Amino acid sequence: MKPYRSLSSAAALLLAGTASAGIRAPYTADANTVHLYQFETAVGATVAPNLGSAGRNLIAVNTSGSTTTGTGSPVVQTGILGDASVAAPGFGLPAKITTATHLLGYDAGGTVDVYEGDTATERVLLSTLGIGVGGAASPFTLEALVRPGNAAGNREIICTDSTAATRGFQFRLTTGGTTGQRLEFNLIGQAGTQRLAEIPTSGEHAWALNEWFHVAFVYDGTNCRFYWTKLSVAPNAANQIGADQAVVISSGTITGPVVLGNDNRGAGNEALNGHLDQV
Repeated sequence: MKPYRSLSSAAALLLAGTASAGIRAPYTADANTVHLYQFETAVGATVAPNLGSAGRNLIAVNTSGSTTTGTGSPVVQTGILGDASVAAPGFGLPAKITTATHLLGYDAGGTVDVYEGDTATERVLLSTLGIGVGGAASPFTLEALVRPGNAAGNREIICTDSTAATRGFQFRLTTGGTTGQRLEFNLIGQAGTQRLAEIPTSGEHAWALNEWFHVAFVYDGTNCRFYWTKLSVAPNAANQIGADQAVVISSGTITGPVVLGNDNRGAGNEALNGHLDQV
């Protein structure tokens, strides 16, 4: 998660060396990277470090036993990190969110190995993520590698949605439209920001289960665009889906807990049901 830069330079995100070489490699943090997670942990680990400027860790947790995240204490969960069986080519270990109650929560409160869910200490101002800095529209980029294992319902990639009154944003896979699968961004706390792009069902970047894709949502302060790129085709650039869409995104004082692979509004509400890397 970082302030905007054009994905015309997507070769730098997807490829190491020259674009024609087609050698993909892990991302590197630059001065504008707020959060970056590569999940290069030991098998059985429950903590993933943040390589971006925001620091602190993701905690792998199971929200089972709480009606809503933050009511009761989520417990640390092994088996989410360190799954080497389905690594994206050229990348390391991904995270696995295939259980409805599992998620990766950002430890904003700084309590090592404990993610407290939707508490005041775990919620962050969205402006600290580069979204709506100063209450005004500001550019930012969200991106990840995803390997969907399920085609039903809403499946969160990056989410700050919350049980708190202000709520936050969703960047997720969702069903609907003419193709059946879409990418969605929605800053729920700001009316009129929901934007969707249909994922293709034909061509080299066609939707498929158990395949790795690079996904991105890019906002330049005026327009947003979505990217969906199949890694197995060794792409030289990110593949935009749909047209640029005008939108005003300004977070003001909206807060939310940063969660990967699920939402934060109840145990297992919108699990990814797949694998995640390079967020």
